[in-house]
Amino acid sequence: NRMVELVFDECGMTGNDLFKEAQRRVRWHYQWVVAHDFLPRIIDGESREAGVAGGGVVGDILRPDKYLVSGGTGNLLRPRLHFYHWREQPFLPVEFSVAAYRFGHSMVRPSYFINDFVRQQNNHARIPLFSASDDPLANLTGFRPLPERWGFQWKYFFELEPDFQPQLSYKIDTRLSTPLGALPGQSDMANLARRNLTRALRLGLPSGQNVARAMGIEPLSDADLDLSARGAPDFEGDAPLWFYVLREAELLAGGQHLGPVGGRIVAEVLIGLLMGDPLSWLNIEPDWQPTLAHNGRFGMAELIDFASGLRVPSNAPRTGSRELARWRAVFG
Repeated sequence: NRMVELVFDECGMTGNDLFKEAQRRVRWHYQWVVAHDFLPRIIDGESREAGVAGGGVVGDILRPDKYLVSGGTGNLLRPRLHFYHWREQPFLPVEFSVAAYRFGHSMVRPSYFINDFVRQQNNHARIPLFSASDDPLANLTGFRPLPERWGFQWKYFFELEPDFQPQLSYKIDTRLSTPLGALPGQSDMANLARRNLTRALRLGLPSGQNVARAMGIEPLSDADLDLSARGAPDFEGDAPLWFYVLREAELLAGGQHLGPVGGRIVAEVLIGLLMGDPLSWLNIEPDWQPTLAHNGRFGMAELIDFASGLRVPSNAPRTGSRELARWRAVFG
């Protein structure tokens, strides 16, 4: 809605033209957040400023290629994808969907604050993900109506207020929060780790070591993976890819970001999907910059601030009473 208002104020569009332009801008801004805010954090442990500056894995993939033109050079932003390719249309490889991108399971906290009201009502105690209680206010279990006044305040999850510390995710490592070992309503296989490993086995995923070798990366040793001490000596030399991705992040990056194999898989697939979208900013206007930036910065926090009406972009026109009256006259 905020983007529709902004486009209307700037361009005076109405109807389907207004919707399409607002849709394009929202998509491009979100795509930018994925490429320049989200990915640098989880792959290289870099700040979003470093991500925008083009460092690390993301910078390597999105490095512009220079080419000669009459009287000078041109710049072409064509992602350098070494491993993710498609023939007819983009897809999600099982190495991504069943293993590498499941790194987030290890980052889940066992309980959360969601907003100021619920926090006060709950005596400043976090709400657990799951519990045995049937009380709808006792846990965050899904598949049910949302309790009254349980909407999220994004300040608890993103850096929106200078003096307020959001809840940080747990490290990327080989440990899962206790609630994920007893998923509700899953009597046959309630342990999330077991579900992940079983799914990978049934789909025939290659081992972490074999994926590393195929990517030209030196695999972690059996000693590094520590499988015997974990009670899984049969997996020495053949570690499940999901576990391998978590272990290399834990061992090589201290759990702060993904390691070489997991990071490259995640980065290439997500940026490759953007490249596979004919309407993405990478294909339509590769040198495009976010128009919703605030003081030269743009990431998820600025997108939320804009959508919430908490902040006007530095270069955006401010809506006055005349524009609001015109808006109401057109849309009611």
